Amino acid sequence: MSLTRREVLLGAVAVVAGAGLGTAQSPEIPRIQAQEALRLATKGEAVIVDVRDRLAWEAGHAEGALSIPLAEVAKRASELPKDKLIVAYCT
Repeated sequence: MSLTRREVLLGAVAVVAGAGLGTAQSPEIPRIQAQEALRLATKGEAVIVDVRDRLAWEAGHAEGALSIPLAEVAKRASELPKDKLIVAYCT
């Protein structure tokens, strides 16, 4: 089964949000280390999406990351490029 980019993004956000989807239940949704995400974004192969709220974003965020709060991901998924890996994070 092949997931769409949107399904992978929404699944990754679910993992980030602690919705109970783990690697064992969802092997299609890869987890990567921050260093790997930065390397891919620097090479132009990935887009980093910060899914935290606006206050957390303003307090600090990964350089070059897009701010799409968790509550807005589904309706704003079309804003993301179709030809790059989408890396969602919150910390």
